[in-house]
Amino acid sequence: MRNLMKTGLFRLKRQKAFWISLLLMMVFGLVRTLSLNGDPDSTLASGFFIYVMILGLVIAVFCSLFIGTEYSDGTLRNKIIAGCSRPSLVLSNFLLCSLAGMVFCFGYLISALAVGLPLFGGLGTSLPILLETAGCTLLVSCSYAALFTLISLLNSNKAVSAITCLLTALLLLGQGFDSLSRLNQPERLQIVEGTPEGEFPTAEWIENPAYLNPRERKVVSFLADFLPGGQALQLSWMIGEPAHPQPDLALYALIQILIFNGIAVLLFSRKDLK
Repeated sequence: MRNLMKTGLFRLKRQKAFWISLLLMMVFGLVRTLSLNGDPDSTLASGFFIYVMILGLVIAVFCSLFIGTEYSDGTLRNKIIAGCSRPSLVLSNFLLCSLAGMVFCFGYLISALAVGLPLFGGLGTSLPILLETAGCTLLVSCSYAALFTLISLLNSNKAVSAITCLLTALLLLGQGFDSLSRLNQPERLQIVEGTPEGEFPTAEWIENPAYLNPRERKVVSFLADFLPGGQALQLSWMIGEPAHPQPDLALYALIQILIFNGIAVLLFSRKDLK
């Protein structure tokens, strides 16, 4: 395992996708922070964790290229011939992809802080909230890494793996948007009736057919909290004073990591590497 990590870290430093992804996250942090400077109501904390919304896409591309290169070069098969166990290969690739994902997060945060602190003169919120939220985002990046490691190890074709990972990341974001929008539906809608003169003397409140009943709300709320897309969007939507992160998000991310890695070990152990 130690040798796998050493060779993996060496490959990671030579991987162009890693450095390009890191550069993109740092540039995004720089541009995002500078865009807030013209708004007098904004602070450094305004949307500080918006990067989590695109983090899944970045990790999807990186994981598929990083692991896909091992397939295309025959490195993965040679490691098995040399006596490396398949569970150790799953774990080492997960750890390397998780490390890369966390580096992408830190790249954004360091870039945003380096520019934002001199501009705004402070964080704009309490440090404990920022640290706790940052910890949640790191766990979400690891859950994304576990998922895309699973997909990449089961697809020996680099192009197919990249497309599958990207589509999965987009589907998760779409699911998150849909769940959160349904949860934010008001219980009642106001219907305003106007007169020919352009006046609006009367207003009527009606039941909103899109409002979820208690049972539906529990299911949709669980999906929004449990799946990576909903977690990322909840951590991203922090305008002004960030909301205190739910401990459930961190717990669910840890559960996902265990589930995805468990499935990866089970299926990859049965995969025929030609």
